[in-house]
Order: sequence, then C-alpha cells, then structure tokens
Amino acid sequence: MKNFETQQQSTLRVFYALWPGDDVRHKLAVLAREVGKQSGGRMVNPEKLHLTLAFIGTVRSVELDCLVKLAAELPQQSFLLTFDRLGYWPNNGIVWLGCRQSSQQLEQLVEGLNQALGRRGYRGAGRKFSPHITLARRANRRPRLKAEPIEWPITGFSLIKSDLSPNGSAYSMVAQWLAEQ
Repeated sequence: MKNFETQQQSTLRVFYALWPGDDVRHKLAVLAREVGKQSGGRMVNPEKLHLTLAFIGTVRSVELDCLVKLAAELPQQSFLLTFDRLGYWPNNGIVWLGCRQSSQQLEQLVEGLNQALGRRGYRGAGRKFSPHITLARRANRRPRLKAEPIEWPITGFSLIKSDLSPNGSAYSMVAQWLAEQ
C-alpha cells in the first residue's frame, strides 16, 4: 500500500518538444561542436538537441495521462522548418539556432498546446514562444560563424521527461504523436 501511495505522489519534470531525426541531429551536432569551440561554451550533448514547444515543469506522475490525452486531441500536419539564424544570449551564456521565419503550422501547434494546457490550469502556458535550439551553454562570447541553413522536416512531436542528477539531465520520451501524412 505504501508503495502505491509513493507512486501516486511522485513528481517529474516534463515538456513538449520537437525531436530531430538522425540526419538533422547530425547536422545540429556538427554546428554545436563548432559553436562550442568559438564561443568558449559547452556544446549541448547531441542526444539532447531539441526544440521545446511548451515547458510544463514539475507535475505529479498521475498527471501524465492528462498531458498525453490533451496532446492527442490536437490536429497536426507535417511541415518544414528552416533553421538559419544563429544567436547569442549573453545574460545566460546560451548560443542558439533559430528560424528567421517561423511556420504557421508550428505557431498553431504551440498555440494549441498552450490553450489546452491553460484550460487545464497549467501555468506557463501562453509564454511568448521563440523557436530555438540551444547549441551551447556557458558561452562567454558570440561565435563568429554563419550557420548554413538546416532544413528539418517536422513529422510529429513528443512529451519528454527530464530526470535531473548530479551529472546533468537525462531525457526520455513519454509519448509521441505523428502527423498524418
């Protein structure tokens, strides 16, 4: 009985994200490695490269079913994103890759997630969305590099669990939704 109560009360950190396929991940990793060298920062582990759609934060494990169901109700379609803008946030030492021009489908997906989360009382829904992929952390200067455009075909999104440890965070997929082809 005690074990069941502990499971009911356990918490996890979760977020919705786009996860690249192997080809896009490889291109992002090559860029992240160069960006890390040029910026004096620490490149993001290639397995952690992603685009966050909505950060939910800490939830009770029993809430996962609700988060899975609300995402499953969202209509979605495949689309293409072109990442062609390298940026640097000196206040937190982040070097990132973004899109000069977002897509209507991406904006609709994020808006749909935020509205569904807001209706269910999750805070943070509705924050200004700035599509970007973090390439390096703890950077102390802007890299002098022009990023070649990376095209990323978006075919779905995921709910991700983040486990924090002294060695950093580890991500695992809770659920995935694929766009209709």
